[in-house]
Amino acid sequence: GEDPERAIAAVAGQLAHPVAEVRLAAVSVLWRLGAKGQTERLAALLADEIPSIRKETAVALIALGDAEVSRRIVPLLKDPSPEIRLFAAEALEHLADPETADALFELFENPAADPPRKAIPFGGEGEQVEMPGLPPILFQRAATGALGRIGTGPVRERLHSMLSTEDPAIWRLVVLALALGGDVSQKEQAVRLLRDSDPSVCVLAVRAVGGFKDPALAGAIARQLSTRNHLANR
Repeated sequence: GEDPERAIAAVAGQLAHPVAEVRLAAVSVLWRLGAKGQTERLAALLADEIPSIRKETAVALIALGDAEVSRRIVPLLKDPSPEIRLFAAEALEHLADPETADALFELFENPAADPPRKAIPFGGEGEQVEMPGLPPILFQRAATGALGRIGTGPVRERLHSMLSTEDPAIWRLVVLALALGGDVSQKEQAVRLLRDSDPSVCVLAVRAVGGFKDPALAGAIARQLSTRNHLANR
């Protein structure tokens, strides 16, 4: 059969193809082939003009275990596409790399506003309609989870210094980031946030409280989940 390395090199040669569909297919094939030696060539497509290629490239680099993947993904937090920015934030939450803490704090405190956009209605028919932008809390939620998972001394110290903020929205997220990192001093506040009116805060609170593995808190989590399910079915 054909030499696998030659096959991989042939596919990698298509990363610069002028047709976007070919570039996208090449990225998908390379990470499925486990082409770890092609990460540098793949990384160049994080700046591709097509959003789906930028996202697929980030997925490929994560799947291939690229040692530089966190550093490479950080610039996507300022991508023109809000979907790519959110993907990048959620990817960094998964990676939990301490080297990305500064970028995550910036996202945590100053999430970019996503303006309304024109879009074709579902089904692809009719005139364009104005669709609301992605809410900032989605980006902050990912950053909160990431900072909680990183949980290094400097991150915890910076979060503790932010507990004095006068912004209640930031304060809730700081509490939850610390609780997600296992800070027992924030357990009581995290339990209270199970009843928060913001569903995104409640999701983080459930994760944070569950992470303490305290059987005494199981009832509070169950009640919160039951309440949310009841409201969703009304």
